[in-house]
This record gives sequence, structure tokens and C-alpha cells, in this order.
Amino acid sequence: MVNMGLIYRAQMKWGESLQMFTAAHEADPRNSGAINNLGNVDFEEGRFEEAAIKFLDALDIKPTDEEALCNLALALKKTKYLDYAQLAF
Repeated sequence: MVNMGLIYRAQMKWGESLQMFTAAHEADPRNSGAINNLGNVDFEEGRFEEAAIKFLDALDIKPTDEEALCNLALALKKTKYLDYAQLAF
């Protein structure tokens, strides 16, 4: 289902893509790929904090997921939370 969601996403069929990612997550709540891609949907729609939470959830399941980690960094960069980290430098 995640792969179908990615195909729909590539075709810019946003509704179908979201349905596939949601179905994959409902079928297996520990599917980190589905959660990561749900975060991508949030990110694309400008819901950066919600996206960051989903990326963290994906990393909680699969800590070595480099894509989710990069996505988390991008989402945090779009929020106020990264500003605090930059103060240390």
C-alpha cells in the first residue's frame, strides 16, 4: 500500500496517495514507511509540527531510518523549534 501511495504521489493524485498511506498505517500501526509518508503529506500541506511528530514516530519504530531523520530535520527547520538549537552555535 505504501508503494501504491508513492505511485499516486508521483502522479500528483494527492487524495489517493493519502488513502494508501492511511490504509497502510491502519493495517500495520508500526509501519514506519507509512508513518513517514503521512508526515510527508503534512509537510507538503504546511503542517510542519504535525509532520515532525510523525517523523519522530517513524524514528521511534525504526531509529536507523535516514529518510525519516532527514525529513524531521527539514520539518524542524520550518518550525520555531530549530531556532532554539541554533542559539547554541
